Amino acid sequence: MQKRDLVIIIFLSLLIVIFATQNAVKVTVYLWIVQFESPLSLIIIGSLVLGALVTWLSLLMELRKRKKKIDKKEQIIKELKEEINAKDSFNMDI
Repeated sequence: MQKRDLVIIIFLSLLIVIFATQNAVKVTVYLWIVQFESPLSLIIIGSLVLGALVTWLSLLMELRKRKKKIDKKEQIIKELKEEINAKDSFNMDI
């Protein structure tokens, strides 16, 4: 780990600690029939993590879809190259 990375991690950790201490007030969260109390900072950070997870999963699905398309097109290219090579070798025999 580089020194710069360590400084960035320490700085971000400090920001999170400051954020958590300034938003330590308890709030009640209602989710359908479930109700619970939690510090505001945990609710915000949890929402951020959940949003990042959903974003990451949707990106993963999109990348998988694109990979399938690329694989199909590469297979088509391979088949066309084989067809061209077969025609070239046929023309050379004549």
